[in-house]
Amino acid sequence: MEVLLGKKRIFKLIQAWEEKQIKSWSLPALLLQLLNDSRTIDEMLKQREQAANLVVQKEQEEQAISTRGDLRIDV
Repeated sequence: MEVLLGKKRIFKLIQAWEEKQIKSWSLPALLLQLLNDSRTIDEMLKQREQAANLVVQKEQEEQAISTRGDLRIDV
């Protein structure tokens, strides 16, 4: 969701600049803002991927522990 909002922000920035709503910005200023926004989106994607990887890792660890417990034979 955050990524979608970030992409919408980038689109709106470009659109506003094209429509001369941001008159004080030069092209380099616009490009710098877009670069910053894209870096923010990249960071959000990395954080989301890391969180997903941690969830998968935890599930795999829990499954491995459960499997080991099932293999034990009570005497």
